[in-house]
Amino acid sequence: MTTAGHALRFVKHSLPLESLKIIYYASVHSIMSYGIIFWSTSTDAKKVFLTQKNILRIIYNISPRDSCSEIFKEIQIFTFFSQYIYSLLLFTIKNLHLFTFNNKIYEYSTRNNNNLHRSLTNLTISQKWTICNMYKGV
Repeated sequence: MTTAGHALRFVKHSLPLESLKIIYYASVHSIMSYGIIFWSTSTDAKKVFLTQKNILRIIYNISPRDSCSEIFKEIQIFTFFSQYIYSLLLFTIKNLHLFTFNNKIYEYSTRNNNNLHRSLTNLTISQKWTICNMYKGV
């Protein structure tokens, strides 16, 4: 993705903003989103987010000291971590048959009866797995 940043820096003066956004979606967003629910808990996730912000700074001529939060809102792009949460939600909705609900585990009716059943884990490494993050609501 840093190669995309260098390419955008090179062509940003000769292309309109809409074309730069198309290049962003084709070369950065697509790579960032691919398999995000499986690798986004890795140690490199923060680097990917910083690279995403750096590329937006290149496109919109923002200094490194300025915040990118308004740009994300203005152009309606998810931040890396928001994209992760959105991808988890889509995966869960599309694959509800893979999960167990509380009403299948407990025989009594509670207010959380229709929620997904959260498996308990003891090891820190297993708590970082994607399935565990779906239950926590990240």
